[in-house]
Amino acid sequence: MLRSRSIDDLSWAKPEVQEKSLADKRGYEEYLNTKLRLCEEERVSYREVFTFPTRRRLERALKLIDQDLYGYSASYFDLSEEDRIPRLSFILFDYEEVVIFFYSGGMRSAKSELRLSVTDRHIVALFQDFYDNIFDSGTVLKDADQIDEREVEKLRQVLAEWGG
Repeated sequence: MLRSRSIDDLSWAKPEVQEKSLADKRGYEEYLNTKLRLCEEERVSYREVFTFPTRRRLERALKLIDQDLYGYSASYFDLSEEDRIPRLSFILFDYEEVVIFFYSGGMRSAKSELRLSVTDRHIVALFQDFYDNIFDSGTVLKDADQIDEREVEKLRQVLAEWGG
């Protein structure tokens, strides 16, 4: 992440993320801290697609949007809690590499999942095109310096209803 100038992050959320060990918890916290540091840098473009099955995830997204970081963009999909279709998660780095992970969707342990880094330009291009379609077809909350205040306010209402 630290060497990249363009990051497209598609990490479909499970209703409950349970870090299995202290190493998992620290790794996840390091990912979040690195993402924030990168978004604060003007040289990095970081786009993220969200779902909001938990209060914690929605709070995190709103916090990033509220900071109005120019290089940070976000869109989301309003998926129902009953939606149990496993989704492939991946991150694209500089249009050159795709890292694929977490595809069991919480139905099975992620321990057995294959994690894969691919640099073949054709495969990366396929994932990039797929990501661009997902980002653009979601509800765009923030795109560089443009924030959709009406959509963000809707999410603040959801958070208030959840007691946040």
